[in-house]
Amino acid sequence: MVIAEEGWKYYGTGQGLAALIYEYAFDYMDAPIQHVTGADVPMPNSKVLERDANPKKSDVIEAVKAIVPADLVGK
Repeated sequence: MVIAEEGWKYYGTGQGLAALIYEYAFDYMDAPIQHVTGADVPMPNSKVLERDANPKKSDVIEAVKAIVPADLVGK
């Protein structure tokens, strides 16, 4: 399971979803939940800094690769 959101990792919607998944589906999981979230900083007003603070597509791909077995990556 990979949870991706623009908010912060803690005290957000993604953390609540992770708690529910761990509570009700823990026995079905093969790897820990990966969180892809925004940077732990106040949201900047500058568009350039905002882009840097939000998660990117490459961050999600990296999180998926972290939980997928190595022999399945790249297939």
